[in-house]
Amino acid sequence: MIGIGAMLAGVGIDFVKDLITDNGEDLVKEGIKKVTGIDLNKKKELTPAEIQAIRDSEVKLRELDYKELELEAKDRDSARQMQVAALSQEDLFSKRFVYYYASFITFVSFAYIFFITFGKIPEANVRFADTILGFLLGVGLSNIIVYFFGSSKGSRDKTDALLNASKK
Repeated sequence: MIGIGAMLAGVGIDFVKDLITDNGEDLVKEGIKKVTGIDLNKKKELTPAEIQAIRDSEVKLRELDYKELELEAKDRDSARQMQVAALSQEDLFSKRFVYYYASFITFVSFAYIFFITFGKIPEANVRFADTILGFLLGVGLSNIIVYFFGSSKGSRDKTDALLNASKK
């Protein structure tokens, strides 16, 4: 029987290519059956109607991804609007809280990185040190950078691709 990846790629359907791994083929087949009703276990070739059904489901998935990105953007925008309101207040602490907080997290992260790099970590605590370091870098510092400087060009490109796909 022809592989699911080859079958879908042969008709120009590529949205599942990242999901197809050694163990992921059954998962992809289940997902397509659940969304479109097409049982790929019984197929050697797809009819034009089945190809269109899978493509339509791809568009729906991309539209959902786009809506999720929109909600995330609105969430960030509301946080920024809250900061605009805070800046218009007379209370200096409220006005500068985000900057104090970002400075504190940045300082703590850099200090932790310094001590983790040059200090001795007891063998029993290495996993804890790694977990805390990953959290500080992956959540603390990255969110501060995204908040103050915006998201990356890669995210913007993904948003544009989703917009273009949903218009087709």
